Amino acid sequence: IAAGLDWARSKGARVANISYQAYTSSSVITAAKAFQSAGGVVTISAGNYSDNNTTPAQSAAIVVSSTNSSDVKSSWSTYGTPVTLSAPGESILTTVRGGGYGTASGTSYAAPNTAGVAALVLSANSTLTGVQARQV
Repeated sequence: IAAGLDWARSKGARVANISYQAYTSSSVITAAKAFQSAGGVVTISAGNYSDNNTTPAQSAAIVVSSTNSSDVKSSWSTYGTPVTLSAPGESILTTVRGGGYGTASGTSYAAPNTAGVAALVLSANSTLTGVQARQV
């Protein structure tokens, strides 16, 4: 995952999503810091374990938990100290194997929703630093 972030940064990417609970990996956080220093934003899924995670918060990435259609934390979503924000991640319309559409749930859907917002923020103001874009 860290090598993927480094590769994306080297190609000029400004937004990267990690739909795995990878915020406890020091190599991923180091790569996320470099990505942010290069003007980018990294989103990471909080996890789907219904637990109150006490891992320290990371300023180099946006860690995302899941909400439902009522904007309430999904019952299975990880929450706690490392979580930066919550986004829709329950019953998300997506493509399904074999063609067509269906719904799925998980913080792996909430984090890319957040990455999409980060991309819109950077498209509206491409002069923002990675830190500034994260703050927005």
